[in-house]
Amino acid sequence: MSRYPARAPMLATLTVLVATLVAACAGELGTQGEALRFLSVDLPDAPVNEPYRAPVHAVGGLRPYEFTLESGSLPPGIEVVNGVLQGVPTALGTYTFTLAVSDANLSATFQEFSLAVVEPPPPALTLSPPETEVRGAVTLRARVTEARSLAGVSTAITWDPATFSLVEGSVAPSGAGLALFRSSEPGRLQVDLAVLGSTLEGDAELFRFALEPAAGTSFLEVTSRTAFASRRGGELLIESAVRTEGRAPEPAVEEPAEPEEQAP
Repeated sequence: MSRYPARAPMLATLTVLVATLVAACAGELGTQGEALRFLSVDLPDAPVNEPYRAPVHAVGGLRPYEFTLESGSLPPGIEVVNGVLQGVPTALGTYTFTLAVSDANLSATFQEFSLAVVEPPPPALTLSPPETEVRGAVTLRARVTEARSLAGVSTAITWDPATFSLVEGSVAPSGAGLALFRSSEPGRLQVDLAVLGSTLEGDAELFRFALEPAAGTSFLEVTSRTAFASRRGGELLIESAVRTEGRAPEPAVEEPAEPEEQAP
């Protein structure tokens, strides 16, 4: 006779309990979650001959994901790598293609995308004068945006000479490595600026100057006519832009003359 007669029923009960827990866990792990899908389909434009990188996001399913080109054609120079469209596009145009994403459960879904390869946006020169009335001397900072291999600028800045004048000695480059030449007359400032040693990329401040109201207070409006010189592909590219900023002085309103009294 066994010294432990109750052990066998206990083991059987424990085995059933463990099996039940395992089945429950397995059922929980196998519960269907969010369906695999692409998160968005909008892609930013790709400037031609410039590095491009745009992630393609997916959600749901079971990671890891695998992205492949299902149909259509990517822009020349662009490929999909680990869910990222990257490379340097070399040809203008709009390209339509279908990407597939699959997950660890071997589920898959497809989505059509469109990617436009465009000319790079032109640079711009901003001065950002105040939108409120100016009561004293105000410093304007000339900033370039969207610069691409910028080698220099030539800009003519104009304003109403009856309301503002240039503060003598206020024109200066904003940093080292910039050569600045300037000339002025009432209501006009001409600035020619060259980048020394290299070129500028992106956004940067180029130079600054100050204007002061001729008398009392006034609104300030300035117009810049700028030629940008950029080195691209071994050539010098010239682009032009005109920009008006600020707020023009409000025209004086003449009071209507009172009618003359008629003699009786």
